[in-house]
Amino acid sequence: MLSFSQHKIICMTEHGSWIRTGTDGDGNCFFNAYVYSLEPTRYKELSYKERLEHVMLVKTYFANRITEMDVIHLIDMTHFELLTNQIEKWIRPRKEPDLSKLPLLSIYDYVELLYKTYPDLKNDTFQEQIKQLYQNYYHSIKRYVNEPGSWMFDSLIQLFMKKMDMNIILVSHDTNKQIDHYPLVETKYTILIYHIHNHFESIGFYHQDTIKRVFEDMKQFP
Repeated sequence: MLSFSQHKIICMTEHGSWIRTGTDGDGNCFFNAYVYSLEPTRYKELSYKERLEHVMLVKTYFANRITEMDVIHLIDMTHFELLTNQIEKWIRPRKEPDLSKLPLLSIYDYVELLYKTYPDLKNDTFQEQIKQLYQNYYHSIKRYVNEPGSWMFDSLIQLFMKKMDMNIILVSHDTNKQIDHYPLVETKYTILIYHIHNHFESIGFYHQDTIKRVFEDMKQFP
């Protein structure tokens, strides 16, 4: 992990070099990498306290744009088992549906599968329990995003892209020469973020003494 603002070349081409730029390793590194990409000159001039305050404003803005519908449609394996374990208590002695041959589900899709499997569950009592579960889940995600140092897992990164109208291509240290990206949103702006050992850093393209970090067209990538 690089120290704040330290540069390191990760790939060289005939046109120039891709570099990664260190960000604060305080758990907010994804947001630090995002802000660093958009405002590199200003960001480098801030003190750590000021960087943290700026990042927390971005986190709060993102959290405030998240809706309950967004949350219940997340493919969130971090919380999925906890949520389904709670539902399992309510449907006993029925068996849970076999998920082994199904794609990853959101909690909303899981509940819809339950209704399809057990139509009698569509009663006021069970639906009220599910409604409360959804609300609790929604508020817990919003609180989580707003916490200093909260980690950004995959489904939240995809949601962040939509809410911030920004494509993010994740360059993984583990796959080294491969570039992985999430489904692209309909926007012209793209940034790259480096992922290394549970840490995120800003990425830019260095050419002729300038570093480009925001791309308006995928074809601009050298």
